[in-house]
Amino acid sequence: MEKLEGAPESLAEIVAQLHWKTQAQRPGLPGGMVLLQPGDEVLCVQFGTQISQLGFTQVQRLVPPGVPFINPQQPLYKYTSPSAPSLVYQMGVDLLSVHLVKPFKAWGELVGEVQRGVDMLQSALALGGNTIAFESLTLRYIHGFGDVNSATLDWLTRILGITVSFPSALSSAMSTDTSPDFSFNLKTILTANDATTLTLAIRKGDLEGAPRIIMDSALILSHSIAGDAVSDSLNTLHGQWCNVFQGMTRTSLTADCQEGDKHVAGH
Repeated sequence: MEKLEGAPESLAEIVAQLHWKTQAQRPGLPGGMVLLQPGDEVLCVQFGTQISQLGFTQVQRLVPPGVPFINPQQPLYKYTSPSAPSLVYQMGVDLLSVHLVKPFKAWGELVGEVQRGVDMLQSALALGGNTIAFESLTLRYIHGFGDVNSATLDWLTRILGITVSFPSALSSAMSTDTSPDFSFNLKTILTANDATTLTLAIRKGDLEGAPRIIMDSALILSHSIAGDAVSDSLNTLHGQWCNVFQGMTRTSLTADCQEGDKHVAGH
């Protein structure tokens, strides 16, 4: 297995996503869609008011007004700041996500930004006399590698040590001149903590305006998380992610895996 080159420069985005459930009853809809309620809009506006105190005064609605239902992963609003171009907050139905893109900050700063978002959310909820406990926390890393001339199967084997075999009826019919190209998806529970799920998706596509092999990896913590415990939970997930992927690639995909509280992309 080869050592992975181009890391951590390959890191394109880090996402921290929190989900919760309000007490409002929502009727079930086909396809897992959720019905928008007036309280969703109110909370997004109140969160915008709170986060504007941190300079995030640019607000964009991501779903057209009047749409009755949405995918629960679809954010309703995006909040940005002219003074923090690499940081984006998004709010949806029982959803808060924090997105970090280049130029990256230090890992500790990212954790602090997520915690500030949580604090602003709790302040917005308090305006309506509400409190929540988070039900899940997702930490997601998106990498783009320039080795696009390699077939996906070859890249998986050389870089991640993942081998894929085909039944003889298929392999005997396949061309021996080229290696198969396909998307790869994995979902598994980590034995170290049965409340944590690892997902990994690898495919070819465009990222940051160029063709790339895109590696989208995430750790999902699925149990109740208090607002003041989000930072510790993020650090735990980050450590688990480093252990898994640094072990697979024999390199650090984010510089802070080896250097502690340094910049996640080596800046």
